[in-house]
Amino acid sequence: MNALVKPVVQTMSSRQLAEVLVKRHDNVKRTIELLAEKGVISHPQSEDGMKSANGIIEKLYFLNERDSYVVTAQLSPEITAKLVDWWLATKHLQPTEISTSKKTEPLRLGSTTRQCLMMAKACGLKGNQAILSVDRAVRTLTGESPLELLGVTHLISESKEKVFTPTQIGSMFSPKKSAQKVNGLIEAMGLQKRIDDIWVVTPEGEKFCEVLDTGKQHSNGTPVKQIKWYQSLVDQLIGEDGVE
Repeated sequence: MNALVKPVVQTMSSRQLAEVLVKRHDNVKRTIELLAEKGVISHPQSEDGMKSANGIIEKLYFLNERDSYVVTAQLSPEITAKLVDWWLATKHLQPTEISTSKKTEPLRLGSTTRQCLMMAKACGLKGNQAILSVDRAVRTLTGESPLELLGVTHLISESKEKVFTPTQIGSMFSPKKSAQKVNGLIEAMGLQKRIDDIWVVTPEGEKFCEVLDTGKQHSNGTPVKQIKWYQSLVDQLIGEDGVE
């Protein structure tokens, strides 16, 4: 059974409203009663409050958020900002009632991950690139990394080929080439591009590499991803370079 998220109905007592507005409680209750009679607000629930020193039991009304604003506008329009602050503070303290057949948390993270995955697929991403793109998007939106929560530091290659860094590939040339030169050659083939000093694999380059999460971050806070290229691409690069 799917989880049913049902927000708890929040109310504000007439006593609390009187304290926010700095008004006499009996004046606030009288205004509530008049507005309810006119149909401007819904008839509020009521219950007995505390007994005073002279033995009188206080009657309390309970208003929803909308009706509390209406009463405030009638009594003290200039205090509306204080009332807004009261509701915002209260919402942070109120729990959400969750009815489900089994534990389902964290709901927001799971929902966001599914939506990002759908977006990645719609953009034509797949395999490790889709996974890493989704992880980056979810981290940006929620502050949490699904891969880190799962304890995943490296993605398993979808190919059984050996993989090499640009530095390792450069050492296979004769004479040797720098990693910068190798990256330039791969870029010229349209397999990667440089965005904000970071190498990003193009859709054409997906089948020639795997992208690993190093667990580090760039200066701008984005995760550092290491691109490793398959042996098939290395053979192609060296062959095109004309090395025997």
